[in-house]
Amino acid sequence: MNDYLDITASELLKELHNFFLINTYNGAEAGFWVNEKALIDKHYWMDGENKVEIVRELSPSHQHAPDYQITLLSPLDGHVVLLEYDGVGKKIQTFRRGEWVNRLYKYFYQKERYYLQQLSEHPNFQLIQY
Repeated sequence: MNDYLDITASELLKELHNFFLINTYNGAEAGFWVNEKALIDKHYWMDGENKVEIVRELSPSHQHAPDYQITLLSPLDGHVVLLEYDGVGKKIQTFRRGEWVNRLYKYFYQKERYYLQQLSEHPNFQLIQY
């Protein structure tokens, strides 16, 4: 696995965007009305002993510009914000570098590989040979 300690926050935001493209819809929200559940996607990831909350939030007026927040929910240190991004203003409020970036990238990679494996087994997404 590569060392992502020198990764920029914009590269991490691209990975977050791709992650939420493949890992958000669980079929629970139905209907056409805009509600809070449809605008906020939360995902929890266990980083060793600690739980990490990954949130993507859309505002009703700017649905093309999501806000992202990654928070370490540590019982000892309290809640530590690792990444906070304002999508409307396109500003990174907080970005804490560290080993958590490596572990998060590994998790994203595993999720993406699992997703692609599921697609390859689905009859509607079979590879077409020419």
